[in-house]
Amino acid sequence: VFLEHELYKSLLLVLSHN
Repeated sequence: VFLEHELYKSLLLVLSHN
């Protein structure tokens, strides 16, 4: 679960950057 949370954060960051 921890990894998923970090992955989600990374995805959100990428989306925000886009």
